[in-house]
Amino acid sequence: MTLKIATLLAHYLYANKKLDLPGFGTFLLETNTIAVPENQKNKPILLEGVSFLQNTSVKEDPELITYISSHTGKIKPLASSDLESHLELAKQFLNIGKPFLLEGIGTISASKRDEYVFTPGIMLTEPLHEHNSHEQHHEVAEGPTDYKEVFYSKKKGQAWQKPFIFFLVIAGITFAVWGGYTVYKNSSDSKEKVVEEQKENTIFSADSSANTPLTVDTGSVINQKPDSAASVTVQPPAAAGSYKFIVETAEKERALPRFEKLKNSFNLPVLMETKDSVKFNIYFVLRANPADTARMIDSLQRAYTPPGKRAYVE
Repeated sequence: MTLKIATLLAHYLYANKKLDLPGFGTFLLETNTIAVPENQKNKPILLEGVSFLQNTSVKEDPELITYISSHTGKIKPLASSDLESHLELAKQFLNIGKPFLLEGIGTISASKRDEYVFTPGIMLTEPLHEHNSHEQHHEVAEGPTDYKEVFYSKKKGQAWQKPFIFFLVIAGITFAVWGGYTVYKNSSDSKEKVVEEQKENTIFSADSSANTPLTVDTGSVINQKPDSAASVTVQPPAAAGSYKFIVETAEKERALPRFEKLKNSFNLPVLMETKDSVKFNIYFVLRANPADTARMIDSLQRAYTPPGKRAYVE
């Protein structure tokens, strides 16, 4: 059984005496050792010596991501995504005035002055078990749990196929990119005159202080503000046998950094589009049989869709 993020955060604090949570701050544990007497096992024990320093600018801790990855068997990008989803859920609770329980650590609540109030909680007395690869394989056999399984499935007793399957996946992606570029180039040549006429039609950004125009160029890239590292591509219709899986629809302030992280930090073939420069769709274009789309939506939603929202096929 895969360990929960909340459990891993608590045990990481017990072991390292420090826990940095992006957007919240730092937890410090002054107790030198965490030991549970035999006669106290399975009984509630208040966690003593823990304090919280609010710092919303604290960055993601690489050691924490490595810790989560090693105990869940997931690659680091997925471990980071799981942590981000967990903290996003915490912020949603705080935004509606509800306290959020960090299991094994304590409770965080929001004050009227936009400050976080921390109350120590009950310590976890169960030891942390190491990740069991056999259990991971069993779960994968029941259903896909991450982005890799959208492209291929694993089978027990066939470990020799992994390199070959990986090669096929890379070759398939390369062929898809090359094919898409060829189709785009051919269509661009035939529409060159139309594009020239459309250059006069300019849509201005919703941010009036920037005064940076977004030029509409059919089937091409929409120019972003100078401070935006991501580019939004208006894709042509998906090829036969391919589907557009939209994993998130968000406003610009959320969509641009999220797209940047998925594409450049995680190296995923993610795309983004917008029709009105207000709402942005973050999506993948994947080949699939109609009968497999529901399973693929479920896998993508668990890995890349924020809590409370749903992925869907357009």
